[in-house]
Amino acid sequence: MFNKVSLSLIFLLSFLTPLFSSPLPINVEGENVSFHENKMVAEGNVRINYKDLFIHSDKASFDISKKIVVAKGNVSLKEGKNYLECDELIYDLKNKKGYIKGIKRGISPPWFWKGEKIEKFSEKKIILRKGEFTTCDRIPPHYHFSAKKVVIYPDDKIKSYNVMMYLGKLPVFYFPYYEAPIKKRPYGWVHWISNSPRRGFSILSHYNWYKNPSLSGKFFIDFEKYKGFGEGGKIRWKREKEKGYFYAYNFNEKGKYYKKYEENRKNARRGKDKLKRWKIYSKYIKEWNKNTFAAKFEKLSDPNFNQDFYFEEGIRGWDSYPLRRDAENYFFLEKNTSSFTYGIKGNFNANYFDRKLEEKPTFYFSIPSYYFSNFLYSFSMETSYLSKIGEKDSIRMLSEQKISFPYNKNSWEIKPSLTLRSDFYGKDRKKDEEWRNSVSEELKISKRFQGLIGKSYISTIPYILFLEQNHPYQNQDNLPYFDKRDRIKGKRSLRIGIDEMWEGERKNLDLLYYVEGIKNGDTFMNGEIKWKINPHISLSNYGRWGLNRKGKNFSSSELSIKKENFRITLGHDLYDDENLNIGRVHLKHKISDLWNFNIYERYNIRYSFLEESKIEMERTLHCWKVKFIIKTEKSRGKKPDVQFLIAFRIKGL
Repeated sequence: MFNKVSLSLIFLLSFLTPLFSSPLPINVEGENVSFHENKMVAEGNVRINYKDLFIHSDKASFDISKKIVVAKGNVSLKEGKNYLECDELIYDLKNKKGYIKGIKRGISPPWFWKGEKIEKFSEKKIILRKGEFTTCDRIPPHYHFSAKKVVIYPDDKIKSYNVMMYLGKLPVFYFPYYEAPIKKRPYGWVHWISNSPRRGFSILSHYNWYKNPSLSGKFFIDFEKYKGFGEGGKIRWKREKEKGYFYAYNFNEKGKYYKKYEENRKNARRGKDKLKRWKIYSKYIKEWNKNTFAAKFEKLSDPNFNQDFYFEEGIRGWDSYPLRRDAENYFFLEKNTSSFTYGIKGNFNANYFDRKLEEKPTFYFSIPSYYFSNFLYSFSMETSYLSKIGEKDSIRMLSEQKISFPYNKNSWEIKPSLTLRSDFYGKDRKKDEEWRNSVSEELKISKRFQGLIGKSYISTIPYILFLEQNHPYQNQDNLPYFDKRDRIKGKRSLRIGIDEMWEGERKNLDLLYYVEGIKNGDTFMNGEIKWKINPHISLSNYGRWGLNRKGKNFSSSELSIKKENFRITLGHDLYDDENLNIGRVHLKHKISDLWNFNIYERYNIRYSFLEESKIEMERTLHCWKVKFIIKTEKSRGKKPDVQFLIAFRIKGL
């Protein structure tokens, strides 16, 4: 018997070669250590170390031949990132497996867990029966999951079966199967609690689920006292050169809400299904061997869905404003080579309210610009099968050939070009074939200035462009499915512009501007600027302005100022054709590690009212994050709808 001894078994096991093919690097410390045949027994503040395995207990024994450790009394085990507290532990050092009794608590960061029984404990897998797990380190935890079976894969994921989620002692949700990641941790439940005069008391909940980096999604449940009840979900997947997205939402609207807000509106829904609102939206793209396939499908219950559910979808991350766009449905399959591009595409209507021209399908082919002697030649064509409700179908073939003669000398470029467009329609309104031909001429003169000024590289290209486009030689009035995209207008214009690029240390500028005068008296200025003034300030603008006639102006500008934990963005959007003139202010400030502050204001300048106002305060609690929001929405001629929202989410998930 030894008292207060620290004994290294490396020395001892070197004499036991009949029992071991090689010695085990194991250290045992205890107040009392004794040997009994092939077994070593230690008592009192026992500490055992084997590679990255550490065991601490009141009493322990080590079977030298079987390489098994048995520890009892206030046992703690640490292996890598995993940590366990229990009453008794039996651990096989050779196979790295263990059996545990009286589990108090285990840790596989960021998860804390326990169970009535552990069937397996190893560095690669832990299996619990009647287990519990949580990311909250309080005892008792603020929330936890209880499951019939829990399988933990350290540094990877947790799988569980027949699971109940608890807030404190209150059960709130049941999962037949639940899987949570350990490596990458998106948060789980998010609950938005709000109240407004229009919707009443509301709870908008969604759950973020995560399978792996390639597959994740959400499912959501919404309750609005006055408006109704909704549910849905989305899936997002991505792999190398492939990604897809699917979204579905269904809402059962209440009759009183319909009568009060929607029965007398323009394009009001009628019929037995008027209270059922729904949306399906999907996108997919894949690339392989210079091929690209893409498709988009969007089907709505009614044309006002996007506008009416802007609030609910905004909560879930949709940021499209304004939601006035039409539903889009298309596909294309394209092959790109160094010599040519060809493919098939289609635009189709999937909604009863769509009245757009369908192109199903369209075959297209193009040859990039090629040098032949001293001139460049390019060619493109497409053949479409056209369809439109209320009219007979037709075939359209569009083709364009362009020849240019570029001349370069001393940074000067002179580039005259000639374009021939020839279109064929299979049937016109008189059921006859119809041709249309037009020619346009172009001359571009430019000069490049480039060089270093200090540590900055500058490239400036001023240019002048003359364009003349003739009227088609045939009458265009007989073209089937006539719309704006089908008409070719005669045009004579002069364009003066500049392209500039400036790259300096921690700053840059991209500027493209031109002024164009057209023979009918219109003068337009087009421009795009992206200016990173310094690491803290950036400016961008894109727009087109009529200098002598209003009605088709559009512009989108944004000024961003950021420094450390503060950022403010000032924006302006002008679209004359949509009667839209909007000013935007967005301020973000991280006050501390616990507090975040956010303000967003959208003001309708044309009609002088605040369309949207949102004030957010986010507070980090122990294992939760809570967000307070006051949000106001208003439409022209209507009373503002004020919502008070509180959102809760578990920050560890």
